Amino acid sequence: MFLTKRFLAIAVVSAQAFGSRALAEIIPGDFNGNGMRDTADLDLLAEGMVSGDNSLDLNGDGSLNDRDRIYWVQDLSNTFFGDSNLDGKLDSADMVLVFSASKFETSERATWAEGDWNGDLRFDSSDFLAGTNPWGLVGFEQGERNGGFQSGKRVIGDFNMNGKRDVDDLDRLAVAMQSRKYDSFFDLDRDGSVNLTDRLLWVVDLTNTSMGDSNFNGEFNSSDFVTVFAAAKYDTGQQAGWSEGDWNGDLLFNSGDFVCAFSCGPYEQGSRDGGLMVVPEPRLLSFACLVLSVILVRNFQRANVVTTRGKSHRAYG
Repeated sequence: MFLTKRFLAIAVVSAQAFGSRALAEIIPGDFNGNGMRDTADLDLLAEGMVSGDNSLDLNGDGSLNDRDRIYWVQDLSNTFFGDSNLDGKLDSADMVLVFSASKFETSERATWAEGDWNGDLRFDSSDFLAGTNPWGLVGFEQGERNGGFQSGKRVIGDFNMNGKRDVDDLDRLAVAMQSRKYDSFFDLDRDGSVNLTDRLLWVVDLTNTSMGDSNFNGEFNSSDFVTVFAAAKYDTGQQAGWSEGDWNGDLLFNSGDFVCAFSCGPYEQGSRDGGLMVVPEPRLLSFACLVLSVILVRNFQRANVVTTRGKSHRAYG
């Protein structure tokens, strides 16, 4: 199933593939849509500031200016003005990087990585003045801020930000579904509302399991009934979570949950191909590189053993 994606002004939607499906996520400050905040986004922000294009206004004040740049660097990415390599620290490595581009006081167009810290597309003394504000060069050679650099990359659907999708995320999604206030953080399909469609995307498309899988083991079977009825919340009107029978996200456990579970997925048919996915699948290329590295290391070790044995025989032969 392919989802229609809408691109927002302050945060470009990025996609993460799951088999033949794709899901969108908003990452504030990711203007080029590559799924993370990086120097290219800062350069786009600078271009917008110089051209007067306010479409990338991050703080919602209607204009694109220094405050948006401060917000990107300090609040969103948790780093310093002057951190040219975006490693979360402001140190001599950043100075080496910017001066190696040889654009200081040349009037040539410069990027963040080339010294344009104040967003005027040039590298000159004014960039150092921008860096000496309280959010800037005062952190020189003092290491990272608490938490380190934040690129914005995360597991899609990980609402509690613990690095994986779990039952707590589903319960948070249910609360968002029932809230009168729209929260785009939970709107997985970007249709302007948080509803059962987002829940199905989380359960089926992202996590590769079935509605009704209360014990979260990757399949819907009789063991899930044992789990939900043990909580004794069926038709009581008490608030229930996913593991207590709330499969449709209305915060209750009643007949509507059975209708949802049996109409949305298989029962007693085992786990889906690939099994439960609580984090994104590793990319094939990365896996291939890992395998190749292991093979090369083993071959190198074997070659060393053979060479060492040969030298030993020659020495004592």
